[in-house]
Amino acid sequence: MGSLVINPNTVLKAYRELEHRGIAAGRPGQGTFVHAAPAVVPLAELTGLRKSLLGWLRAADSAGLDTDGMAALFAAALRDFDERRAATGAPRGAQRPGGQRPGGQRPGGQRPGGQRPGGQRPGGQPLGARDRTA
Repeated sequence: MGSLVINPNTVLKAYRELEHRGIAAGRPGQGTFVHAAPAVVPLAELTGLRKSLLGWLRAADSAGLDTDGMAALFAAALRDFDERRAATGAPRGAQRPGGQRPGGQRPGGQRPGGQRPGGQRPGGQPLGARDRTA
């Protein structure tokens, strides 16, 4: 039977990413504990975002940008967005007016009526924060 070898730095990066996203929290001398469920974006909202992005891509193509130019422009805009968000201290998925988060989530990840957020991929797999960029 073969053995699995995982670089300790890979594990450390994974724990840091979970802490950065607010999903897990380390407690010195005790370990790392799950703090919150990952953010979920409803499929309907993802579909709308994808449609908007496809419109932007068509406009960029019409303006004469090639794929590399589009990627560079998008990456620069995303960097600017992240820098502005960091400067204001706003977290990912910051609340919208009325106390709701994107997709109708309320603080604590609950929807009105106590329903859990339920965005899913076509195959029935839950959508996570990383799926927002897909």
